[in-house]
Amino acid sequence: MLNKIFPFWLLLNCFISHTNIVSSDVPEGTPCATPDQQIGPCVSILTCEPLLQLLKKKSNDPEARSYLQKSVCGYNRDNTPRVCCSEATSKSLDDEGGGSSNKPKDKQAPTDDTNSNSAEPLAGLLSPPDCGFSNHSASRVVGGVPAKLGRLTRINEQKDIFKNKLLELKILNRN
Repeated sequence: MLNKIFPFWLLLNCFISHTNIVSSDVPEGTPCATPDQQIGPCVSILTCEPLLQLLKKKSNDPEARSYLQKSVCGYNRDNTPRVCCSEATSKSLDDEGGGSSNKPKDKQAPTDDTNSNSAEPLAGLLSPPDCGFSNHSASRVVGGVPAKLGRLTRINEQKDIFKNKLLELKILNRN
């Protein structure tokens, strides 16, 4: 019985953990700092025209990729990156020929049923393993909290709790 229920429980736990991680990002519109230390709002990359243009025009340039990765301040529920988009960033990108406006545009992000080409560059540049805030080459947790020596991981603790609840149910069902 445990062998049948445990995979479902593990999948559910992973989903809940992922939801908590995604929702713990900086909320959209929250002030943030760009890689150039300019203050701007944290918005979807699809609404930040200068960074979207940089993504489209210079996605193969390592410096542009690094700048875009450092600009990420969170993710929307559909895993579209949110970036720190400031007027100063827009102006500096205009000087370099990368951007085209001084403010983020208020345009609607494409939905899943839209056949928009604007989201295609996002797939390779800001998706795993290239996304995030770490330059470390191996897969690892970024921004996590180190476990105390001898302490079980959260998943093991929850697995033990789940086993105990199943045992209690078995005992109750026998009586």
